[in-house]
Formats: sequence, C-alpha cells, structure tokens
Amino acid sequence: MIRITNNMVANTLTRNMNNNMKNLYKLQEQIATGRTINKPSDNPGGLVRSLRLRSDITANEQYLANISDSLSYMDTTESAMNNLTSVLNRVRGLTVQAANGTNDDSALQSIAEELSQLREQLRTIANSTYGSKYVFAGSNVTEAPCTEDGQWTGNNTELMREIGSEVKIPVNIDMKSWFIQPGQSISGTGASTDISSLPASPPPSFRIQVDGDAAVHTITLDPLGPPALNNGTDIAAAMQTAINAVVQPDYDYAGVTVTYDAVNGYVISSASTGTNSGVHITSGTNNDVADDLKLGITTGGTENAGIFAVMDQIINAVTSGDSDITSDLLGKIDQKLDTLLTNRAIVGARTNRLEMQQTRLKSIDISYTGLLSDNEDADMAEVAVNLQVQENVYNASLAVGAKIIQASLIDFLK
Repeated sequence: MIRITNNMVANTLTRNMNNNMKNLYKLQEQIATGRTINKPSDNPGGLVRSLRLRSDITANEQYLANISDSLSYMDTTESAMNNLTSVLNRVRGLTVQAANGTNDDSALQSIAEELSQLREQLRTIANSTYGSKYVFAGSNVTEAPCTEDGQWTGNNTELMREIGSEVKIPVNIDMKSWFIQPGQSISGTGASTDISSLPASPPPSFRIQVDGDAAVHTITLDPLGPPALNNGTDIAAAMQTAINAVVQPDYDYAGVTVTYDAVNGYVISSASTGTNSGVHITSGTNNDVADDLKLGITTGGTENAGIFAVMDQIINAVTSGDSDITSDLLGKIDQKLDTLLTNRAIVGARTNRLEMQQTRLKSIDISYTGLLSDNEDADMAEVAVNLQVQENVYNASLAVGAKIIQASLIDFLK
C-alpha cells in the first residue's frame, strides 16, 4: 500500500490547478483574438493551411490592385484615342471642304490655319498622361514622346501587368507607327519594269514631296538611258539619281533612297526619322509615268507616313490651293481613322478581359477568406460557454483545494 504524503497531495493539487488555469487562459485568448489558432502548437496542420491561404489572399489583393491600376491606365488611353478620333473627323471634314475647288484664297487660308491648330492638338494628345506616365510613350513613360522640335522619344515596347499567377496583359497600345513612321511610297506588285518604249520627249515624269515640303518637285526620267530603263533595278536607280538632285533647303532629298524588288516593287524612302517623315507622289504634268510605276496612293501604290506628316501634306496642299492633291490625301486620313478604330477595339477588348478577371478574382477572394475563417476563426458562442464551464471548474478546484490542505503550524504542534 502506497503512503500518501501531504507533499504528494499538494503537488497533485498544484498540477491540476495549473492545468485548469492553462485551459482557462487558452479559452480567454480565443475570446480575445477570435481565433482558435494563436500559436503553432495550437494546430500545426491548421497553421500551415492558414499560412497558404493568407499568401493566396495577399497575392490576390495585389492582382486586384494591378487590375484596378490597369483599368485606369486604359481608360485614360481610350479617352485620348476618342479625342484623336474627334480631331481626325474634323480634319477630314476640312479636307473635303478644301478639295471642292470653290474656295477662294481667304477661305483656304482659314482652313489651313485651323488644320495647323488641329496638328498642334494632335501633339498635345500624343503627350497624354496617366498620373505622371505618358500613355503613348511605350516603356519610356517618364518622358513626353512627342517633342516640340518634331522628334519622337517614345518606343513600341509593351507595358505588361500581372493579373494572375503567370498571367500578364499589356496595358498600353503601340501608337508609335500611327503618330510617326519612316515615310515611304511603295508600289507593290504589278508595277512596270520596262518604260524604255515611252516617248522621250517630253520625258516621263512624276511629282514628289518629302518630309512636309510645301513645294512640289517634278522628277523626269529618260527612258532611253543610258542605260535603257527596261528593268526594275535600273528604273529605281534612275529615280533615286533624279530625286537626289533636287535642291531644297531644310529638306533632305539627297538622302532619299529608291529600291526595287519583286514583292514590294518600287520603294521610295525618306531619310528623316522625325514626325515630318513622309513621301508623297502625284502624277506628272507631262507624259506621266507614276501610273505605269504605280507610284502614289491614287495609282495603286501605298504611302506610309505618321499622322503628323499627313497633316503637313494636307496643310501644304490647302495652302497652295491644289485641290487634286488635297483629294488624294483623303485616303490617308481614312486609313489613319481605320487604324485608330482598330486600336480602340484592342483597348476595349483588353478592358473587357481585365473586368472579367477582376470579377473572377473578387469571387476567389471571398472563397479564400471563407476557407481561412473556417480554418482558424473561433465559434464565439461555443468558446463563451466553454469559458464559463472552465471558470466554474477552476473555482471549484480552488474551493476543493482549500478544504484538502487545511493543516497549519498549530496542527503540527498538537
């Protein structure tokens, strides 16, 4: 038979009271924090799951912030493109008005002045900002893309935003080639490669303007040579020699290049890299050869130029009163409008995708939050009841302990 000493009774009572106190503290902590997991030892497996859920929620919140910022960025871009559309529609209306051939010099000057102001407005819109970021500058968002001296500092690099795990979307639109691109006149396939049979007098000719030059220069070719112009390479070389011979201050005709290949036909390229870069070809006044060579937009060729160069060509044509050239340029305005509408459709499609992803992520966020709550949140009603029970247990243990250990020094002296 084991002898139960007073020491054993006291130690057992102390241990049990400490356990009751620990249980009471744990329940009080759950009441205070509202969670069942307050330290790793409470539920190691549950803690790991909570950490994963919290990580997912944090990532989700960042994706939602990225989407919100991207939507605002694209709203600014759409607003700027809407302004561009309004300006170009006005430019088209003025171009049609100037091309009808019934305007006097005063009316043409008024139209040219308004077109000049609209060109400046295009430059202002090109430098549109979202906060401190230039929306049409590509990745060079800290610097205005269109400078006052006619240079373009922007690029066509996409700005990517992460809107999900390994999911990225560009939030800017490449408008560099719309505002500015190397000026070219491209004949394409079907252009003649033998003009040696054309009359040499008057010599075959076409007219050219480059880089916003207001003057129209006649380029003549000698079909008999030497060498006889009976192949594309020699015709291109003859055109380049004649164009390079044009002397016009402030315009680099000497830098213009002309090449020929079977796919692109005759390609006449400007040497300028600024906003004014452009090549515009019109029919010759005597023995026209532009139609045979498909040079110019009215003969089946195409002309590439940024909107600023197109505006310069229109302003020059209106100022000089050349209604034929003005009419030719309507096609370029329509081309720019079509490209602008295509880019606006791209912005709209990306905006729709961002909004759908935003809705999806918000739904996932609610789901993750619910799972986290199920994993670690305390049932307050249950904890409150358990706390009351544990308080009763603790108080009872105190009362019982007081009755068990009643011996005092007087008792031992008896």
